[in-house]
Amino acid sequence: MNTLSKKLVFYYGLLFISVLVVFNCKGDKKGLLSPDNTAAIVLLNQSSSSTETATVEITGTAKDSDGNTLSSATVSASESSSSSIQSRTSITKSTTTDSSGNFTLYLKVTKFKISIYKSDGTEVGSFYLDIQNTTEKHITPSNVSGLQISLTSGKPVGGDTDLLLGSSSSASTSGSSGSNTPSIAINCSGGSCLGVIKTGQTTSYMSGDDGSYQKNISKSYTDNGDGTIKDNYTGLIWQKCSKGQSGNDCATGTAEAPDYATADAYCSSLTLAGKTWRLPTQNELLMLVDSSKSSIPFVITVPTINETFFPATSPSGYRSSDSVSFFPNGGWQVYFRTGYEFVALKTDLLYVRCISGSQHSIQHTYTDNGNGTVTDLTTALVWQKCLNGLSGNSCETGTITTLNWNDAISYCNNLSLGGKTNWRLPNLNELLSIKEHSKASAPLLNTTVFPASPSGYFWSSTTDPATTTLAKIVSWDADTTSGRVKATESRYMRCVADP
Repeated sequence: MNTLSKKLVFYYGLLFISVLVVFNCKGDKKGLLSPDNTAAIVLLNQSSSSTETATVEITGTAKDSDGNTLSSATVSASESSSSSIQSRTSITKSTTTDSSGNFTLYLKVTKFKISIYKSDGTEVGSFYLDIQNTTEKHITPSNVSGLQISLTSGKPVGGDTDLLLGSSSSASTSGSSGSNTPSIAINCSGGSCLGVIKTGQTTSYMSGDDGSYQKNISKSYTDNGDGTIKDNYTGLIWQKCSKGQSGNDCATGTAEAPDYATADAYCSSLTLAGKTWRLPTQNELLMLVDSSKSSIPFVITVPTINETFFPATSPSGYRSSDSVSFFPNGGWQVYFRTGYEFVALKTDLLYVRCISGSQHSIQHTYTDNGNGTVTDLTTALVWQKCLNGLSGNSCETGTITTLNWNDAISYCNNLSLGGKTNWRLPNLNELLSIKEHSKASAPLLNTTVFPASPSGYFWSSTTDPATTTLAKIVSWDADTTSGRVKATESRYMRCVADP
């Protein structure tokens, strides 16, 4: 195998669910007054305690039972029942419909009761917006009374997949029965409804490192008993055994390592469990990596993957479907001996594990907070805009300072920026969540959001468990990625904080 580079990238990718209504309101109680000929929409609340997150954008139109537009309606959003998934950003508490009664909502996964009142406090009607926590989450208006509700579109925040609205692009319900109400299905395939997944590292090697915080969402799988494995967070279905293997423990046969064209054709023609299959994207493949494991060549050979669900995985390179735009005939791959990603020629021979489900195209959406911080709206993580030593709106002032790993962790833990003091050195998956594999040139991140960013190595807070004097790093180009010596090497760092 001709390995041109290695590096580990993960995505994680969580999404939250919240409802934006373009509104203006000062309260969220029944009887809230609005201007003449307007109405208030009140969503009754009950908070959730889960640390998992999801957010979806919903657009629609509200009318009364006679078809009159509820314009300039004051809307307040809160939960009607507790949710197993909690939004990592503040859900919209109040907003106002436009002159046509249109609204946009950002809600987390739970059930909301929406009541509409005239300015004198008289109730026009109500309905429930039931957002179910399932693999294909559904948003369903139900128990509709005295209203006409049209849900026109829905989209996971940071995602690019429109939600399905029954068999039509829009639908209305009216009357008191609420029967035959349409549901919007959120396609969470490929991680579009997820944030960052945990690295799997549980051992702490220094206060403030990955093992001490253990941030984000744990991996979860189900063996379907038919040669497939379900990722319970993304809903994606994986081939249990590598190409060439079979049996419950994948002990029958020998894993095969074809070139790209053969691998692509194999997955496309696979009929396992009656499903349609394809090669996984790089981000999907990286979601399988377990950073609590690692191997030392010729000494320890343990694949960096959950071997209970993916037995007999080769501790070697596995192929993704993603090409490297700036490297002719190159493609992104994951090396499961170390868990790093790398670039290989499409003619190289690599192992194959196919995936079933809609491919998710990651869209990075950011907000510059104007205080030296940037919020990633896909994961809700808050990032340091300028690297250590730089300042200014374009990070044009100063000189970048590099540090060893221990000092980088201390620097982030002691950082006070943008009114926040909960900064930390990001773990491997958090750092990789802002990497953009499809960029035509390095550095492979958004340089408008993160100006003056070099293409070199950046520390993560994740230790290489096979050699604990090394910490895992991320490179923003296609160079080799591996562990770097914590004590003696100076690298870049970009701190992160929870919202």
